[in-house]
Amino acid sequence: MKDAVLVTGASTGFGRCTTELLASKGYFVYAGARKQEDIKEKLIMIKRTIFLTIATFFCLTVFSHETSAQAFGSRVYLGEANVDGGSDHDTIRVGGKKGYFRGLQIQVERAAIDFQHVIVVFENGGRDKLEMRSWIPAGGRTRIIDLKGNNRAIDRVEIWYSRGSWINDRKPKMRLYGRR
Repeated sequence: MKDAVLVTGASTGFGRCTTELLASKGYFVYAGARKQEDIKEKLIMIKRTIFLTIATFFCLTVFSHETSAQAFGSRVYLGEANVDGGSDHDTIRVGGKKGYFRGLQIQVERAAIDFQHVIVVFENGGRDKLEMRSWIPAGGRTRIIDLKGNNRAIDRVEIWYSRGSWINDRKPKMRLYGRR
């Protein structure tokens, strides 16, 4: 038997076609829809398929979200900076007194920002160049970015960036949050 796959929206359209195709190719299919009756009636001929309802997905989603939140703990505001011109370099001083962090998150306000690179400098002198998408729209934020090693005391975060858009004349602002 081949690998297992998960198909959502399996009762109609592309989801149904995908479910039928993968099952016919020998894949073990987990087919999801709002109501179990929706897919069981339409896909009764498919073998090697387990039908899941939205309630099942909800339980899986809540579990994974809670696990993720517990893994990173609370969000702590560390500082902010503005892109004052076309391109800019800023340093947000954090200091070890704020504690130890396992991850960082950047939130963008007012206008988009194009990040060239972000470097975290730790109290012990170590450095970590953060891997993240470069362009973040106004109102957007990064995923929680893991810091290398265990809980780390951050001295400062150095940011090289530029305005991601000239559509409006508002100065882009970024806020930095630490995750314990």
